[in-house]
Amino acid sequence: MSKEIVFNVGTQQTRIAIVEDGKLAELYIENAEHKRTIGNLCLGKIRKVMPSIQAAFVDIGQEQDAFLHFSDLSDNLPYLLDFLGLEKPRVEAIDVPRGKKDWDKRPSDLLNRGQTILVQITKEPISNKGSRISTDISLAGRFLVLVPLQNYVAVSNKITDDEERRRLESLAGSLVPDGVGVIVRTVARDRDAKSLDKDMKLLMERWRRVEEQLKEKPSPPALVHKDVDMASSIVRDEFSGAYDRILVDHEGLCNSIQSYVKAVAPQLVDRVELHDGDQPVFEAAGIQHGADRAFKDRVELPSGGYLFIEKTEAMHVVDVNSGRSGKGKSQAENSLDVNLEAARVIARQIRLRDLGGIIVVDFIDLRGEADKKKVYEELKKGFEEDRAVTKVLPMSDFGLVEITRQRLRPSITTTFSSANG
Repeated sequence: MSKEIVFNVGTQQTRIAIVEDGKLAELYIENAEHKRTIGNLCLGKIRKVMPSIQAAFVDIGQEQDAFLHFSDLSDNLPYLLDFLGLEKPRVEAIDVPRGKKDWDKRPSDLLNRGQTILVQITKEPISNKGSRISTDISLAGRFLVLVPLQNYVAVSNKITDDEERRRLESLAGSLVPDGVGVIVRTVARDRDAKSLDKDMKLLMERWRRVEEQLKEKPSPPALVHKDVDMASSIVRDEFSGAYDRILVDHEGLCNSIQSYVKAVAPQLVDRVELHDGDQPVFEAAGIQHGADRAFKDRVELPSGGYLFIEKTEAMHVVDVNSGRSGKGKSQAENSLDVNLEAARVIARQIRLRDLGGIIVVDFIDLRGEADKKKVYEELKKGFEEDRAVTKVLPMSDFGLVEITRQRLRPSITTTFSSANG
């Protein structure tokens, strides 16, 4: 599969596209009103503790209070709370195995109204809901994720070779300072000690700056660490040898990306290109039509059928219609062909629009269980490259398929419509 990342920098917004085999697969939009906040560390003040819903609401300086579910409390919560009350940052950490709580009290006994707490944003605010936050603090680098106030070394599950996992675990363990944990990222596969050591030093410097800010005891709510913007996060988290190129239409951003790639993956720096043609970069890459389609309720299928994508208060609904397709075919053959074609397009459109939560697809009725399974498998296949956690349930007797997809930010249609009034 050919893959590339395309950046279009405008005066009001930046558009970032992931392109797979010449087709637009993912689209991100960042503007002045919707700056990326995932990864930010905030010193917040607890406004409410609600044991009935297993959650607390925390003021982190946004329009709505952030949502802290008790399941998002860190394993070493008492230590974190103690850490915030110190005159000087403590360097040692307690040894708590991942997934094991260091406390036997109820969360509602540890959290109190008016209490100061250090949290990290894990999901953007959506609609009338505030950001989702966690007390599991981490700082992401290119090859490593630093986990302050913990003591463990872990390797990404996507690295499956046992020998490589042992090598990376040993290497990371020799580099990690006392008082912090570390997770080795997938992109660290086959990297040497120098690369990981450089990343570790950069991450430790960031954490020391956070400690210094906390030492000054700022009044909550306060931002104590801002993660990188969307463009930088996609290059950091996504770009690898699997990509053929990065195409950028802004010289300053192109130079910045080249400098970063040269530092972390010098063998790939030649794949970062400046677009200087007369044609807009999305048109030159052949994806402008796909970007335009992402904002339309109706999506035409090549066969003559179409999809209708609608947002309700509770979910997204996709309706599959046969339209004028199927000349010369039996009804059963036509229904199967349209549904298979729709399944491929639906997966692409869900990724492209970044739809999250519950999505229900109403396919054209199929009689045979074998045909239903074919459509179900085709739909599942379409999400294989999706970075969001997605679950597709088998088709019901009524031709309905339920999809649940991880939602980290508002869909691009929501972002675009709110930015344009």
